[in-house]
Amino acid sequence: MTLVTSKRTKAKVGWSPPMSGMLCLNVDRAYVSSLQHGGIGGVLHNEKGEFIVGFAYKVPNISSTYHTEYLAVKSGLELIQALGMSSVALMSDYLEAIKAVTEKDQDFSTLRIIVEEIKDLLSDLHFVGVHHTYRSANHVAHRLAGFGFDSDILFMLCVCFECPTVVIV
Repeated sequence: MTLVTSKRTKAKVGWSPPMSGMLCLNVDRAYVSSLQHGGIGGVLHNEKGEFIVGFAYKVPNISSTYHTEYLAVKSGLELIQALGMSSVALMSDYLEAIKAVTEKDQDFSTLRIIVEEIKDLLSDLHFVGVHHTYRSANHVAHRLAGFGFDSDILFMLCVCFECPTVVIV
């Protein structure tokens, strides 16, 4: 947990489980503009915080941080769809991306095709919550995105039926 402070309040910020019966998908990106590639990562947990599946990989020809985050969100939602799951809380630490994919109006940015694809994936889900989270609560997805950034291969963690008692990150 990270302590977030301001002049008025102090609060502990950490990962929070989704509502009962839902899964939590945390996604993140890694991007360096001079290299024109990025890394994306995500992790899916159940309501108890137990690991289900994660992903991380490098994405070439990236134009911006937005572009990279949108691809992380899209990949996570495609994974949810492939697993046949329909109730998920999507978490990202990139507030602008969350705003863009939840906006009811049509997107007119240069990345509008990806945004509209994400909106279509979201509309296919039975129940979805799309939320902003602090980076300190998105640590595993952030580390996976960094791994993807440095990797040249798709890295998909297997589904975990019996979670280990210790995870090294």
